[in-house]
Amino acid sequence: MDRPHRSFHEQASTYPGNVLIKLADSRTASRNLDFDSSGTMNVSINTFCMVPLNFGQSSRIGRRFVITFHILDTYMGGPETDWIQAYASAAGRKAAEMAEQSAKLVAQRIPDAEASRPLVGYAGNYRDRWYGDVDVLLTDGKLRIGFTKSPRLAGSLSPWGKDTFLVRWDDRTLNADALIDFAADHEGRITGAMMRRASPRTAHAYDYQDLHLVRASAH
Repeated sequence: MDRPHRSFHEQASTYPGNVLIKLADSRTASRNLDFDSSGTMNVSINTFCMVPLNFGQSSRIGRRFVITFHILDTYMGGPETDWIQAYASAAGRKAAEMAEQSAKLVAQRIPDAEASRPLVGYAGNYRDRWYGDVDVLLTDGKLRIGFTKSPRLAGSLSPWGKDTFLVRWDDRTLNADALIDFAADHEGRITGAMMRRASPRTAHAYDYQDLHLVRASAH
């Protein structure tokens, strides 16, 4: 098999013990096969690894771990492990857990759910001390929500339970629909709301559960 010529160059950096390693490949330069550094300073050790961009997209994160662990086993002389099978088994268990969690969420939805009060009762300006303002508006007989500091977080609300609504974002590329649970005082007036992910598959970066929305004014 014809292999491209590769040359390695090691150069000490300005930090003691730090080494910069460059992998040069004239025939595959477009693949960004550059590997930069690992280093030690005082009692801290760090390792930085880069893989070809066309093989390490976020949707293939498992591939990256499989490759990294195999390299580490080889480099450190560890026992041989079938990381592909190990990852496949873990991914299978995770998929089963997500399916079970999704089924539980769907079971919570009340068929043909209707809001427990006129929709205008939910409309208003809500404020979270960490995030800021979130507006719930009644437009053409339907509720909409908008995060004032995040233009992409704008969407429609549809009844899910008694005082719970499904938030369906207009931007479907977000893949991050949410549930909003409104709370009322003893007189039945909406005073605030909490949010949560509508699916276990939603990225954890959407930390809706950290929002404590207090109704600041009615619309």
